Amino acid sequence: MSQEIFDKRNFLFFINEVHPLNNVNSLSGALASPSSWEDVAKRVNTARQKDVFVRSIHRVQLYVHVPFCSRLCTFCYCHPVLLQKRSVVDGYIKALTRQMMVFSSVYKGMDAASICFGGGTPSILNEQQLTDILDGADKAFPIQNRKILFEANPSSWTTSKLALLSSRGLYRLSFGVQSLDENVLKLVSRSQTRQKVLWCLRSARKAGIPQVNVDFIAGLPGQTVKGIIKDLNVVIEEGVNIVSIESFNTLSLAKLCGPGETVFTFFKRRDALIKAAEKTLLEAGFHRQGLLGIYTRSGVTDENHHEEAYSRLEEAVAGFGPFARGQFPGAVYYRAGALSSTGDVEAVDAYA
Repeated sequence: MSQEIFDKRNFLFFINEVHPLNNVNSLSGALASPSSWEDVAKRVNTARQKDVFVRSIHRVQLYVHVPFCSRLCTFCYCHPVLLQKRSVVDGYIKALTRQMMVFSSVYKGMDAASICFGGGTPSILNEQQLTDILDGADKAFPIQNRKILFEANPSSWTTSKLALLSSRGLYRLSFGVQSLDENVLKLVSRSQTRQKVLWCLRSARKAGIPQVNVDFIAGLPGQTVKGIIKDLNVVIEEGVNIVSIESFNTLSLAKLCGPGETVFTFFKRRDALIKAAEKTLLEAGFHRQGLLGIYTRSGVTDENHHEEAYSRLEEAVAGFGPFARGQFPGAVYYRAGALSSTGDVEAVDAYA
């Protein structure tokens, strides 16, 4: 594994790029200063002692970033690491649980009732690795009946992983489907099949998972309005109760366009896909939640999703793993540095 993969990323990397969500990362990078996990813990503890508002925050969501992927999708901007040696994962888990113990005193007495796994590809972990992370969280942040929110790639999702996480409190299961058109998936280096996706959705429904989410991306090369409507109707019929529609973006304008497209025609096609998706979901009884393109069936809320947690001033987010974001409102915002070749997380940048 080359050192280049593990070099610390510049927070300003996205400042001239097209993805709107990365403006937050760019701003925080400009304000951040090199710190350590101990420094961040100290800042939060000091703020909790001195600030009335900070002391009023009683909830914290645990967020675990799993950077590893078996292959890299062409549309990804989430700092993935191509997994080449399983031993690196074991080193990462040891570092992760050490970080949890450093922060255990910071969040002592707070309601850590949910843990969210994001990536990368969390489902690339095996059953023992998942168990080790959950056991580490239970040791550092003791609580009964913790909700697990988990992002899975259909290609690496199995019956045994579903059984394990269900036994530990799996509440929200999110599948990165992006499209059900296998020709579109090939163009963006996705490996799952339509048949495997349907199995994932049906097994989750059979297991009684309260919230099942499917992520779609609007604007992928070769994607059509007719195709995205057809895909959405399939997952709606399968009983999915949350659907996320994200705009297709890449790290360069040149890679946005499909064959024969200009930037103008790409944006026109993508906008048409987003409008068609929203119309289809609203007509099926879904309701839009917030500004992130998340749609839920009547009676379902997506308040446990980790991206929503960042906007709630009454809740902290404890982020663990490379490039995980964490915050304690009114005290500190931080983001981990890169993963080293030994699987450790070398640094954290923070601003108060």
